[in-house]
Amino acid sequence: MRSVGVIVNPQKVSAFPLIKQVIAWLEDKGMRVLLDSAVANAMSSPAESASPREMPGNVDLLVAFGGDGTMLSVAQLMNGATTPLMGVKVGGLGFLTTVTEEEVFSTLEEVMTDKHRVEQRMMLACSVIHPDGSVDRQNVSLNDVVIQRDSLERMLTIETYVDEDFLASYACDGLIISTPTGSTAHSLSAGGPILYPEVEAIVVTPICPHMLTNRPLVLSANQVLRAAVVSKFLSTGLMIDGQIAIRLHPGDEVVVGKSPFSIRLVAPSSKSYFEVLRAKLNWGRR
Repeated sequence: MRSVGVIVNPQKVSAFPLIKQVIAWLEDKGMRVLLDSAVANAMSSPAESASPREMPGNVDLLVAFGGDGTMLSVAQLMNGATTPLMGVKVGGLGFLTTVTEEEVFSTLEEVMTDKHRVEQRMMLACSVIHPDGSVDRQNVSLNDVVIQRDSLERMLTIETYVDEDFLASYACDGLIISTPTGSTAHSLSAGGPILYPEVEAIVVTPICPHMLTNRPLVLSANQVLRAAVVSKFLSTGLMIDGQIAIRLHPGDEVVVGKSPFSIRLVAPSSKSYFEVLRAKLNWGRR
């Protein structure tokens, strides 16, 4: 490892002193460090700076300071780059930011000596197809793709197909299509299952379905889900990883399948996923 990119949520000013220490530590180890240009200005740092969009593929490791939102925004920038991403939790729950502030230096030391763990996380590919057949958007998602009604609107009707087979017509407040990584996010709050993050599968979870028989469903990662908005005169939106919002119209179809891209997340060698579950969710406690 010769170069490290440091990306920071600029609102996490409490982490600035630690970030300065990390930069000094890395440079002392002979690393070239690129700091998020917006944060470099805010910190008045003399470190070499670059836009986060320029970093993936141009450094050997990315370190993101913030919460899960920061990690999801970085995932949108990866564009197929296989650069390992290490998330440092600064406030919040942080399922994706598994490294605590106290573990930063020990985890970086593990990376340098190749003793760290790398978790391969699948992503989703999402397209919006209009009734005339035109494709308006193509995006990737690390957590989830959510079709949802505006808060003051009536119940949605969404027709779903798996590959070419009809699945169900959901009368609901929305539909969450998530990765195993996203199974502990919005899908979990809507009653979806928790999947081990390195499993390759797609979770379909309705939000407040009208029928009690409309339960969450786990699909193979090799299957493609097609969800058509059939409700008329309703304001409907598509949210991708909580980062990208797209307005949907009656007749639009949302097509979701496994992306050819994936994300490689760095984790401390001593910390398992189940330990993270116990810490974040009080998993298994009575």
